[in-house]
Amino acid sequence: MGNQKPAPASRSRFFIVSIIFSILTAASISQAQSEIKLYGQVVDRATGNPVPRALVYLLDLGKYAISDELGAFYFTDIPSGQHQLGVKRIGYSQSLPYAINIDPANPTHVTIPLDTNPITVPGQDITLKKSSEITIISKGNRTIVECSRGELGSIERVVDRLPELELVQSGTQKLLRLRGSQTNAVAIMLDGRIQNSALSSQGDISTIPLNSISKIEITKGGDYKSSGLAGSVNFITGSQIDNDHLQSSAERGSFGFESYSLGLAQRLPARINFDLKDSYNRGDFQFRDPRDSLQSRLNNSTHDLSLFGGVSPSLKNARLDFKGRYFKRNAGVPGPIFQLTPEAISNSLEREIYLIFEKDMGVAYSVSAVGGLSSRDITFNSPQTPTNFVAYKTRFEERARDLKIGLSRKRLLDTYISWRFESLKGFDYIRPASAFGQRKRLLNTIGAGTNIPLPKFVSFIESATINLGLKREAGGNSDIFWGPSGGIRISTNNFGVDFSYSRTRRLPDLTDLFWKEDVFATPNPDLRPEKAQGYETGLDFHSARYGLCDIRLSHYDTRYNDIIIWRRWAGDKYTPVNLSKAEIDGSEISLSYRPFDGPISIFGNGSFIRPLNKETSPVHHNKYLTFRPIGTQNGSIEFTHQQIEIKLSGRHLGRRYITEENTKSLPPVDLLDFRFGYNFNIKSIVLKTGFSVLNLGDKRYEILDRQPEKPREFRFELTLSHFGGLI
Repeated sequence: MGNQKPAPASRSRFFIVSIIFSILTAASISQAQSEIKLYGQVVDRATGNPVPRALVYLLDLGKYAISDELGAFYFTDIPSGQHQLGVKRIGYSQSLPYAINIDPANPTHVTIPLDTNPITVPGQDITLKKSSEITIISKGNRTIVECSRGELGSIERVVDRLPELELVQSGTQKLLRLRGSQTNAVAIMLDGRIQNSALSSQGDISTIPLNSISKIEITKGGDYKSSGLAGSVNFITGSQIDNDHLQSSAERGSFGFESYSLGLAQRLPARINFDLKDSYNRGDFQFRDPRDSLQSRLNNSTHDLSLFGGVSPSLKNARLDFKGRYFKRNAGVPGPIFQLTPEAISNSLEREIYLIFEKDMGVAYSVSAVGGLSSRDITFNSPQTPTNFVAYKTRFEERARDLKIGLSRKRLLDTYISWRFESLKGFDYIRPASAFGQRKRLLNTIGAGTNIPLPKFVSFIESATINLGLKREAGGNSDIFWGPSGGIRISTNNFGVDFSYSRTRRLPDLTDLFWKEDVFATPNPDLRPEKAQGYETGLDFHSARYGLCDIRLSHYDTRYNDIIIWRRWAGDKYTPVNLSKAEIDGSEISLSYRPFDGPISIFGNGSFIRPLNKETSPVHHNKYLTFRPIGTQNGSIEFTHQQIEIKLSGRHLGRRYITEENTKSLPPVDLLDFRFGYNFNIKSIVLKTGFSVLNLGDKRYEILDRQPEKPREFRFELTLSHFGGLI
């Protein structure tokens, strides 16, 4: 990759930078007219710890703000003089109104202490810090999911309510597909740190400590601070556990399914907390597939041990978290099917440690740093059998180090620089000459973005903002890449409309480039990075007149260049190649409705997608890309009253083509699931029972060719939770 750049590309980049500079200059003028007038922090009176997500409001002006993770808040455009300030937070007593004076020349600072106030009902202890509600907010190309720490439970609760996401089960892994993308095109992050494997470029959701998650940020496409060709999903952990608790669960079901887990979430002195979970799943089964062939799956088991913890020292006007994660999996490989045998085993061990630092530097500026170390070891042992004619005994070692430093001026400019070093080392104990060896690469990214408030053109507009960003990616033996992004959003009392644009790329996998040739695969060291650019337009509606109602409609179009697929080229041998072009466009709709704030909740979403190959070859041009459903729709109705929970959910999975020429496909399928639950509360102990029917209609179907899914299943579950922990 030479250093010379074509002149048109240089002019294009100069033009982009000029636009960003001009907008930032305009933003600086806008900022001068909207300076911070009041700022401060909400703290716990007894401990002095920050109180996040508190509602801070000005009684006489009708303005409000929500405190961040540091308990910090601020207001702009407040007239000079005396005002009344109040604070509310669930689990705390409401503060008395504070009389504050706003100086026209200097910003006013205030610290507001709150007293804890748990709510009690005769015969029961209730803590409102723990809520089963999941809040989803979609604006532009970003979706925010918020929940109390410990309540997320499973990623399915989120995926079922978001049309842009599809959960893909691959062996023991749970992967995410974003708007028809390949699973390796989605960057999976934990507290802003990349979790994708250097071996496959995929991010396994099942290794994420979901019980520690309090927020998920989903970016569709890209922006100046996120990675991923199709977008990113960032899982954010809470700084502190809301409630100490010990939880044990057991589940049994059809086809020999059994699952057991034990979890502990505990706070220790010096603001130390951890989540520990040990789980075991097994499900050897036998049934007849859609072709009336008898299918057996033996050795279908996983044993996971996960530990996630952190230390959060108390600092003034700053946040410092030391966090660590340990994950170990011993798994069987279900078979027998082609190239898989029940005698095979797969083991993985993941470890990471990292820190998060944030500090306010006066009224306007803040600095941040996130960095750490991570490792992943994967072993696979598969002896030769009648269904597996090539034996394997391999080990791969992944290592990564990263650091990201940010500097922000509130409401004006956010900048950062990051470095990531990753390496992959492979061993082959049967054929040492075919071992992968060791490969390394260093990646560097610089990004900047701004969010500019626009003037309100008409009185009914509540807010109007424009955001712009630009990032520069280098490293990985590839040319420098410039990724502009931007969007605009206009909101009224009930409606919102937005438009967003982004340009992204993804480097080829190390294995695609350097895999040692064998009987099934040939590497391609000449692969080019994948690139994409796309836009989204959206309209949303919110109302509380006849119950809580949220509706969003959106249309998107993403065009890919040099997208990488594995193509058969000699018998059963495959090699990765760059497609010249591909296009994925479609529309989405999502709905949530709770009539009259009653016990019934209705959720629905639909994705209508066209993933097309745009190669010039007539054999492949305008053919559907393989293994992507041509649209999916989900819907559910839930009834929750006191201790009773009833849920009926349905899913439509569109046609999936399994050959590039579209000569063979898997038919659409409609699935229906049912669940009934009953909860018992005895002081600090909660007992949850559940009965589920999966695939209620007993449909025979396949997600992948000749890998049939199970027919109707029955499952029983029992979960016992003790709030208060062990210590």
